[in-house]
Amino acid sequence: MCKNGKCDYAKSQYRQRCWLFGLAFLGAACLCMAVILCKRYCVTQSSSDFTAKVVKNIREGLDVPDSFKLIAAEQPDSAFGVYWFPMEEQEAISEKAMDFSMTMLDHVGDMYAADSMDERTLTQIKFYGPLLQKAGLVMTELKEKGDFSGWKIKVIYQFSDAGGNIFTLTRWTFLDPKGEKILGKLEIPGEVIVTKDEVLLD
Repeated sequence: MCKNGKCDYAKSQYRQRCWLFGLAFLGAACLCMAVILCKRYCVTQSSSDFTAKVVKNIREGLDVPDSFKLIAAEQPDSAFGVYWFPMEEQEAISEKAMDFSMTMLDHVGDMYAADSMDERTLTQIKFYGPLLQKAGLVMTELKEKGDFSGWKIKVIYQFSDAGGNIFTLTRWTFLDPKGEKILGKLEIPGEVIVTKDEVLLD
């Protein structure tokens, strides 16, 4: 039984507490949502920044920067040591390097058999040779998986030299944890597709 307005006062206090708890819950929910959205935005922004840094580095090393064409870009992946690759990537790189090496050897054999030098083929051999040699050394001296060392960015791109020769490469760039410094890079002739994570570009 309520006397002297005590019942109404108790109900008022109860309602007030409910409102306070509701506002606190709503505020916490909004804060969590803001953190999640911010985290996603920051990750997306970082991914875009990493890829942009890699593309900039590639373009700066070309004789004809305007000839650069980005074919595909993969989301940044955690790196556990410079030149460390998971097994499926190791197999894809080794297979592509072997196939391309055999193709280059066939071209050399054809040139000797014809007793003539195709200038375009010779240019490709001179360009791809050192890349294949480095890839071979890297793949034979692979390290065990270590601690987190930064980020690995994979891109597939195409470009042409001053003579109009067109080249296609797959490049892995290793960045430090902050994405500020390039720690290493490996390039393989052609398109090396390992998973379906690549984002194809027009």
